[in-house]
Amino acid sequence: MNDRSVIFASKIDSNRLEKAYLTSRKKEGWFYDDENVKELPYAGFPSEQAKIWSWRRHSLSRLVSHLRKAFGKRQFSLLDVGCGNGWMTNYLACKLPSAQLFGVDVNIVELEQANRVFSKPNLKFGYADILSEDLPAKSFDIIVLAGSAQYFADLNILQRSLLRLLTADGEAHIIDTNFYRDSQSRNLAKLASEDYFNKQDTSEMIPFYHHHLLSDWKGIDLNDSWLIKIQQKIGILSPFPWLCLKAAS
Repeated sequence: MNDRSVIFASKIDSNRLEKAYLTSRKKEGWFYDDENVKELPYAGFPSEQAKIWSWRRHSLSRLVSHLRKAFGKRQFSLLDVGCGNGWMTNYLACKLPSAQLFGVDVNIVELEQANRVFSKPNLKFGYADILSEDLPAKSFDIIVLAGSAQYFADLNILQRSLLRLLTADGEAHIIDTNFYRDSQSRNLAKLASEDYFNKQDTSEMIPFYHHHLLSDWKGIDLNDSWLIKIQQKIGILSPFPWLCLKAAS
């Protein structure tokens, strides 16, 4: 899965999504050149971005600790869904040398950047929509969605797709993504997002950006402890849940 010759059937309009997404990211200042991508994650950005990158570093550090505890030095496969420019897939490949990392996305521009910037024996990138059935079933021990679950319209369909791809004892993890505790907060967030994209003049993103209820997730929230809640409240950790779905549950 390391070149564009491997193309999987997509159930979304990936060309429209790619164009809308890249336009929005560039206007926000979140589209980086190759040299900056090589350095991710780091805090050398304007204050708002620095805070988010700090959260992401903490999220990944905790995820790596979880995976080291689960697998030790045993080999395992990890799928990074919505890998974008590949910085996180590369980070995990460095921290987890016993893992085989696969980064997938429907964004050709950033996938080409990922292939251009990162090269490791245990790291591959490819174009794939995980809602299709062309990715092999029962192939991944771990699946990670970091800041990408909001681009899937139906959380139940997403979860079924994740379970199809996981090995018998596999786990799917969603990090760095907001979920809403009730319909009112979700509806307010949806209106705020629409207003944001309209003011940014990127209204084409609205159909692709979704808001999910926490109660629709079939797994557990690994951030559901008083200590984590305190760290989230004071801004050390990301304010979002860390959702885990186990194939064996």
